[in-house]
Amino acid sequence: MFKVHLRRTIELKAPFEVCVEINNDWTHFTYLHRKSIVRFQLIHKSGNREIFLCRGRHFFPLPIYNDYVLVREYKPSQYGYSNVYIDVGSGHVHYLDARAVPKKDATLLISDYLFSLPSCWRWFPKLFFWIFQKRMAPLMKEDNELIRERLGMEDLIHNDTCAPVVPSAYDIFDDLFKEDIFQTADARFEFSVSKTFGNKSEVRHDEEKILA
Repeated sequence: MFKVHLRRTIELKAPFEVCVEINNDWTHFTYLHRKSIVRFQLIHKSGNREIFLCRGRHFFPLPIYNDYVLVREYKPSQYGYSNVYIDVGSGHVHYLDARAVPKKDATLLISDYLFSLPSCWRWFPKLFFWIFQKRMAPLMKEDNELIRERLGMEDLIHNDTCAPVVPSAYDIFDDLFKEDIFQTADARFEFSVSKTFGNKSEVRHDEEKILA
């Protein structure tokens, strides 16, 4: 395992409230950053903590992806959040701590990343840094375009387009698993198995039903 810590600081000549809103808002990811973020699905929300299932593309248009379980906790004291990314394929865990700092005529967005990488990256740390910059460049450009768009709106924070409704509490199990869920099947198969232990007898009965 080889760990890399990256700190990114962005200075934006834009209102603090707008920068914080865009920095914390995940609802724009899959349409604004659709070339980089293919999936960003809320699966649980309680208080300041949210859990997502997400898929990120390495480089557009190559079909190379990573899937993550992402746990986010909002931190009002730093106008930001902390993320934990669990790579579904490798099990590696990555971290992000994001905060916003107001200045006189600008806003600082400071992000600390900690990546857990395969040991081979210890020989090419600068290459990883270069790849990170290349991957983040289009996302930063798209966010800057969104800021310009928001600055043209009178009601920056309460506009429905800017701030889609996110439930105060959510659990994907309650949303998806209904009592009649099995009745929605287009095809149904039934089988039963009976086995007596202590001897070699086994009776198996299969019954197949296809719904019209």
